[in-house]
Amino acid sequence: MMHKPANQADDGAPYIDAELESFFTYHRPKEGQATIYAEIRDAAKVFAYKVCRECPNGRERTQALVHLRAAVMWANAGIACAE
Repeated sequence: MMHKPANQADDGAPYIDAELESFFTYHRPKEGQATIYAEIRDAAKVFAYKVCRECPNGRERTQALVHLRAAVMWANAGIACAE
């Protein structure tokens, strides 16, 4: 079994050390970011209530809400990690 370098992903693409450091570092909100995070969460909450009102309870609704939560998380991570 061959071992891959520590800075190489399973698909062979190298990670940049700065990327890994950024992935696993706390990013304190900069000025104005907390407001943006709240706006994103609020917009997602409105949509979540719409989904719950319109979609029957079941796997699909659950998945819609799971992915909406993930979208909020990734949007906020994108803002936090952009700089």
